[in-house]
Amino acid sequence: MSQSGPLAGLPAAQLPAFADRLLMGLGMQLRSMPVELRINAWLAERFPELREVQAVMVRRQLQENARALDTRASVPGKVFRASIAMNAATALYWAGVLQDDALAAPYRQAGYLIDGRSLLKTWHTMDAAPEADRALIDAWATALNVRRWFQWLPYAAPPRELVPVAGGPT
Repeated sequence: MSQSGPLAGLPAAQLPAFADRLLMGLGMQLRSMPVELRINAWLAERFPELREVQAVMVRRQLQENARALDTRASVPGKVFRASIAMNAATALYWAGVLQDDALAAPYRQAGYLIDGRSLLKTWHTMDAAPEADRALIDAWATALNVRRWFQWLPYAAPPRELVPVAGGPT
């Protein structure tokens, strides 16, 4: 059976590594983007003097995120759609905060605002406390229909005391 779509031409031996890379990237995006929005909202509220710098950095990041729209042909559809939905949610959030609808325009033109709005609505309804980050990430994963692709690893709290590293300065 021959492959078609984004995997066409990829040697079979490279498929597992390609799939792992895609899954790791999507997982990183999933655990980062909704929480990053929370952190940015907190920064804007607590440190209004940083808003101008924050806006410049966000605009750069949004431009970089929009470039992912060009990867449609090289990424399997479900992974692409989930990733772009998170980018669209982020763009919609900042379009509202910065009162600049042009920030969401790439996703509007490509037809991904519905998915982005759905994620952003979920984001707005979740508890903003850091303790709720995991639930927020799970909610986005569920909304994107990728929850079964990921599992939480047990968290081991770091030690409460500083201990010297072997071979360190004496």
